[in-house]
Amino acid sequence: MASISSIGVGANLDLGALLTQLQTAENQPLVALKAKQTSYNSKLSAYGTLQSALTGIQAAAKKLGDPALFQAITGTPSVSGILAASGTDPRSVGTYAIDISQLAQAQSVIAKGQASTTSAIGSGKITIDFGKVSGGTLDPATGQYTGATFDKDATRIAKPITIDATNNTLGGIRDAINAANAGVSATIVNDGSGTPNRLVLTSTQTGEASAMRISVDGDAALQNLLGNDPAGTQNLKQTAAAQNAKLTVNNIAVTSTSNSVTDAIQGTTLTLVQTGKLSLVMKANTTSVKTAITDFVKAYNALQSTAKSLTAFDTDAKAAAPLVGDSTLRNLQTRIRQALVAPQVGGPNDLKVLTSIGISFQKDGTLAIDNDKLDKAIDTNLEGVAKLFSSGTGSTAGYGKQLTALVDDLTGTKGALKVATDGVTSSLKQLEHPVHRDEGARRRDGGALSQAVRAAGRGDEQDERHAEIPRAAVRRDERQQGLRTGSDMYSSHHSRTGAGVYARVGVETRAMSASPLQLIHMLFDGAKTAIGAARLHMTAGDIGAKGQAISKAINIVDNGLKASLDAEAAGEAGGDIVGNLSSLYDYVVQRLLLANLRNDVQALDEADRLLDHLASAWREIDDRPSN
Repeated sequence: MASISSIGVGANLDLGALLTQLQTAENQPLVALKAKQTSYNSKLSAYGTLQSALTGIQAAAKKLGDPALFQAITGTPSVSGILAASGTDPRSVGTYAIDISQLAQAQSVIAKGQASTTSAIGSGKITIDFGKVSGGTLDPATGQYTGATFDKDATRIAKPITIDATNNTLGGIRDAINAANAGVSATIVNDGSGTPNRLVLTSTQTGEASAMRISVDGDAALQNLLGNDPAGTQNLKQTAAAQNAKLTVNNIAVTSTSNSVTDAIQGTTLTLVQTGKLSLVMKANTTSVKTAITDFVKAYNALQSTAKSLTAFDTDAKAAAPLVGDSTLRNLQTRIRQALVAPQVGGPNDLKVLTSIGISFQKDGTLAIDNDKLDKAIDTNLEGVAKLFSSGTGSTAGYGKQLTALVDDLTGTKGALKVATDGVTSSLKQLEHPVHRDEGARRRDGGALSQAVRAAGRGDEQDERHAEIPRAAVRRDERQQGLRTGSDMYSSHHSRTGAGVYARVGVETRAMSASPLQLIHMLFDGAKTAIGAARLHMTAGDIGAKGQAISKAINIVDNGLKASLDAEAAGEAGGDIVGNLSSLYDYVVQRLLLANLRNDVQALDEADRLLDHLASAWREIDDRPSN
C-alpha cells in the first residue's frame, strides 16, 4: 500500500494548478457580485439621467400651462425714450395716441447752509406731515409760497423725530431723519459757499399729495433750521415741487401720482420717462408663445433621445445600455405619449389636439413642428392655443398643466421612477455586505490554500526521498511501527470516527468492517451522492430536501473525511499533507455552505469537482502495486 505522503507525486495531482483553479472558482461569486453591483450603479445613473430629462420637459410644460404666457402684451412706441409699455390683457391690443405733458415728481426742499456738520445746533422734536399745497404763488427765487393752503393727507401718520444732545448736529439730524423712516430722505450737499453744508429733504413718494409740512417743537435754532409750513412760516427753500404725472391717451386726460401709470390702457402699465407725443401699438407677444411651444417640443425630443441611448444595444461590442428592457422607462414613455395624444375638452370650434397647431408625432417617436401652421394658429387664434395648453386656477385642462402633473406623479415619493430608483439603491446596499464578506473569505481561503500547496511542496521533496526506500521495506516498516502509511494513518482514528459518521448519515453499516482506504472511497461516494441529490432538489425548487442533502454531504466531509485525519500519526512529512488535505476539505465545506445559502449550483459543482480530484488521488494510491 502506498504512503499518504506520496499524494503529490505518486498520484500526479498538480496542487499548484489546483490552487489556481480553486482561487479562480472562488473569485467567480465575487466577480458576479461586483458585476451586479456595476450593473446596479449604471442603472441608478441612468435613472438620474432620465430624471434630468423629465425635469426639462416639466419646466417647458409648466411654462405653457401658465395662462399669463398667452396674455402677455408688448407695446411698441413710435418714438423711443419717452415711455415703455407692457400688458397682460389681450383686450388691450390696439394703437394709441399718447401725449405726456408732465412727469410725476417728489418734493425736495433745502435748509440754510451751515459752516460745520458736527457743531451742535439745537434740540427739540420734529414732525413731518404730508399733503397737498393748493393756491397761492410760488416765488422761484426763494422757493417759498405766498397765500397757499396745505391740505394734510390723513392716511399718512406722521412720525415724531427727537433731536437731543446725542444727535443735535447737522449730521446727527440727517441720520435721525433717515433712521425714522418717516417718508423723507435726508442728505447733506456742499455748495462751496462760506456756509456750504446744506441739509436736503426729499419725499420718498411722488405726487402732489406728498408735499411736506415740517413742525418743530423745540428751541429757536432748530425751528429756524427746519420749521416749514407752505401756508405759514417757511425756513426751507423748495427746489422741486410735488406733482402728478399728466398725459392724454387718445385725447382722454389721465393723471397719476407716479410715473408708472396703470390701467390708463386696460391691463397695461405705461412707464413714463419724459414728456412728449407718440403713437403706441399694443400687440400680443406671440414671439414668446412660439418660443415656449418650440422649447416644449425640444424638451420632449430630448427625453426621447435620452430614452433611446439608455436602451441601445451595441451589436459590435455586444453590450447593452443600462435600461434595455426596463419596464419603468417603457411605461413612462407610454404614459407621456398617451397624455399628448389625448384630446382636450372644449367646444366644437376649439382646438383640441396638437396636430391642429402643426405639432405631430414622427415614426421615430419624436415630435415635429409645422411652423407655418403654428404661426397661423398663434396669429389668428391665440386664445384657442392658450386653452390647448393652459387653464385657470383649479382647472386641470391643457397639455401644459397635464404634463406638469404627470411628471410630478412619476417622480414623486410614490412615483414609478422614484420607486424604481429606491429599489436599485436598496439592492446596492444589500450587495455591499456580501461583496465585503466574500472578499474577506477569498483572502482567507486563498491564504489557506496557498499555505497548503507550499506544505505539499515540502512534502513532495520528502516523497522523492521516501520513494527510494524499497517498498518491501516500507511494508515491513508499516507492520513493525504502524501508522506510518496512509492506510495505517487512517486505520485507528478513521475506523472509530469515519465509519461511525458514515453509518450515522445513512450509508451501509458494512463500513464498520471496511479497510481504511475502502472506507475513504465509501465516504467520497456518499458525499458525492448527497451532492447529486442536492442538485436535483435545487433544480426542482425543493429547498428543504436540498438543505438536508447538503447537510449530509457537509457532515461526511467535515465529520468523516476531515475529522479522521490524524496528523500526529502521520509523522513529520505526513503532517504537512494532512494540513493540506484539511484545508481542501474546509474549502469543500465552504462551497457547500455557499451553495445552500444562495441556492448556488455553481458552488455545488465546485465542491463536487474537488471531491472528484481528491477521490481520484486516493484511488491512484490504492491502485499502485505493492513491491
